[in-house]
Amino acid sequence: MKKMIGILCCFLFLLSGCGQSSNNSGIFQPSMIPNIPLNEVVPIYTLDQREIGSVEHHGNFIFAKDSIIYTKIVSTTNKGLITEMEYYRFIPSTGENIKLGSVSNWAYQSHDTALVDDHLYLYLSIIDTPSDMGIQEVNVLRFFDIDLNQNTMTEIFAEKDGYLYNSLTAASGRIFTTQYLDGESVLAEYLPESKELRPLKSYYNNEDFSGDSIQQIACDESTISILILEMHSQEEHNLRIDRYDYDMNFLYSVDASLISSDRYEIDQPVLQFRVSDDFVYYENLGSTCFLGKIEDKVLKPCMEFEDDLKIPYDTRFDEKRFDAKLILAEDVKQDRPTMLFLYSHEWSRRYLYLFDKKDETMMRAEIPNHSKENKYFFVSASRDDSDHMLVYEHYGSFARKGNFSRLYYFSFSDLSFN
Repeated sequence: MKKMIGILCCFLFLLSGCGQSSNNSGIFQPSMIPNIPLNEVVPIYTLDQREIGSVEHHGNFIFAKDSIIYTKIVSTTNKGLITEMEYYRFIPSTGENIKLGSVSNWAYQSHDTALVDDHLYLYLSIIDTPSDMGIQEVNVLRFFDIDLNQNTMTEIFAEKDGYLYNSLTAASGRIFTTQYLDGESVLAEYLPESKELRPLKSYYNNEDFSGDSIQQIACDESTISILILEMHSQEEHNLRIDRYDYDMNFLYSVDASLISSDRYEIDQPVLQFRVSDDFVYYENLGSTCFLGKIEDKVLKPCMEFEDDLKIPYDTRFDEKRFDAKLILAEDVKQDRPTMLFLYSHEWSRRYLYLFDKKDETMMRAEIPNHSKENKYFFVSASRDDSDHMLVYEHYGSFARKGNFSRLYYFSFSDLSFN
């Protein structure tokens, strides 16, 4: 795969490699790796390297409502399986660390989240019957509501044999998710008032590896886009995008085979899928990233980098592929006129890139490295609804003693793009 092994620090708990055709997967937990601390104290800096706090954490970060949601291991079995994981909220403006709740037998946290009315929704998987065997089957998928007003964490429902990579997104105050049943994948809307799921659209596949299955969903202010895995046979798979309005009236389908023709890549779980103002971004758990635009119901590659960005050839757009080292930043608002990217897993290039949808141009801004050590590289970046930024970076060698990670917290307006 193109992605460097450094991606381990962010996505290690995603590496179960489970395919769309199965709802169960063995889980390999980071706590099972020898000589890696269960929790790490991560300092938080401003752009001018002023430390404003730190968090003791394990796993990934969620940036929501100008606060950092993070996890901390409390206890494990003697083989390293997590028996209790706590959730906390750090507020940079006050320095407060607030405990939100804890989860027993924690195994996996979904990449997708949804923020609506100061409630953060996410999926977690738990180990059904933990033991010291090391590899376990995950049998229960839990849906949680983190109330950022009350600082509480509540389980809403549990789904036995739930799919680890369930899609979850929100737009226009509505929350959309997916469910995977035997031979059926369902687009559903979560209704906070009744705490129920309302099915909206179903796709069906057969035991002979034919039919359609939902891979991911994306929403903007007017449309719902469903990424579909078309299975014509066990070997022939393609991608397409079905678009609907918010009343679930079918608009049109788009052939998305341009994203990849590699069957292995097509079948990979999708980390990010965005469709906004007809721009399409796709990133999977393998090595594929893609940026394109729908024009006259046809998906076309979006752009190539301008020469004055001075980026090596192997990191440019070619006519079909958006290079895997440039990934889309998380953004609470998906309808902005710009898209923010980061240059990941390359310590010599500390840039954030701003893509203007109107004229399809790219500008960049550098994040200064005030450390004497130059092997820190970006892992992820997030932008919240109040235009604050969180950049997560990691040190490029496990041989280093001390902290592996650090966070930067700043206002988007502090960046100088050119």
